[in-house]
Amino acid sequence: ENIVTHCPHSFNTFKKDYLEGEGDYKIYHHTQFILNLIKQDKIKLENKVNKTVTYHDPCFLTKHNDITEAPRKIIESIPGLEFIELPRNKKNSFCCGGGGGRMWMEQPKEEERPNVERAREVADTNADILLTACPFCLVQLEDGMKMIDKNEEIQVIDIGEFVIESIGEA
Repeated sequence: ENIVTHCPHSFNTFKKDYLEGEGDYKIYHHTQFILNLIKQDKIKLENKVNKTVTYHDPCFLTKHNDITEAPRKIIESIPGLEFIELPRNKKNSFCCGGGGGRMWMEQPKEEERPNVERAREVADTNADILLTACPFCLVQLEDGMKMIDKNEEIQVIDIGEFVIESIGEA
C-alpha cells in the first residue's frame, strides 16, 4: 500500500523513475509519513524538548520534490523547541555537498567545502541541534561540524530520530 523511504535520493528515484502511478500504492518520504501519523494522533508528541534547533533542507527533498513544509510542521509539533530558520532555506537551501553533483569537480580546500560552509551557517544560529532528513546530509554535516570544531556543541540528528525524544506514552 505504501512505500516509505528514509533517503530523499531513494524517494526521488521511486517517485520519478520507477514506481509512481504503476501500482496501487503511495510513495512517502519519512517526514511526510511521520507528519501524517502526528495529524492522525497515532504519534503523540508530549515530552517537552527544551532545545534550540535549526533545519537543513536536503536538495532532493526541496529542489527536486517540493517538500519543505512537512519537516517544519513536525518541528512545530514538538513542545518546547525553539526553531531558528537558516538564512538559506527551503528551495534556496545550500547544498551540503553530499548529493554527488560535485563528484566531477576538483576537491576544494577543506575550508572551502560545501559542508564546512553550511556548518558555519548553522553555527552562526547558536542552535543546540541541527536537524536534517537525509542520511547523506547527516554525514556531510557531522563532518562539517568536526572541521569547524563545533561537533561537541551542535548535535546533527535525523528529524525522525529526534521525534522519538518527544513521544509520550501511548
